[in-house]
Amino acid sequence: MSWNLEEFRTLCTNLGVPDTKIYQDALFLKSWRTSFFGGKALAAWENLHSTSTEIVVGGEEWNKIQFEAESFIEAALQASHSLADIIAQLINVTVLRNHFAEEDVSLNRVLQELVNRGTATQLTQTIQQFINSSTYQYVNGFVNTIKHRNLIYTDFHVEFGVGTRNEQGMRFKAFTYKNVHFPVMWASDIVNEIIPQMDSGIISIGNAINDYLE
Repeated sequence: MSWNLEEFRTLCTNLGVPDTKIYQDALFLKSWRTSFFGGKALAAWENLHSTSTEIVVGGEEWNKIQFEAESFIEAALQASHSLADIIAQLINVTVLRNHFAEEDVSLNRVLQELVNRGTATQLTQTIQQFINSSTYQYVNGFVNTIKHRNLIYTDFHVEFGVGTRNEQGMRFKAFTYKNVHFPVMWASDIVNEIIPQMDSGIISIGNAINDYLE
């Protein structure tokens, strides 16, 4: 699924909506960064396993690679999280016609204003589904936790055999944010599932914007 940006731009032009190119560019740059950083994180471990040099678990080289992987995952999730704020800016301009000042825009505030107005029902429902999804809740909790507490602990886990993932790699340990408990999450699941699901949710909101503007 994709967001028809050409249609979006045409609709905005026809309706006399102010130019939103700066937000469109930011949205797709941030989306690209999530994939870039996520790929870097997985590549760090793949390079570790493919090297012919003996590397000691917990040793200097090992810790360096783990630090790199952690940093790339954190950067990927921060970029992914910012997608929600950017799509909110687009909604504020195109649907709410700049109801909020730029610095006051957030997806939750935009959603509440749509609810208050009782318009754009499908768009409102799409945003609600996105915000309530376990994917967004995890990313939001993760990013706000590292913002205020600086880190979520990681470990390197290996499991092979019947009834297991048959995988080895880095995991982010469980954490709690605003009384909500989030489980252990493999780095590979963050890259291969969480981040694509965030992108898909943003695209769904974009298509709902188009439907409303029509």
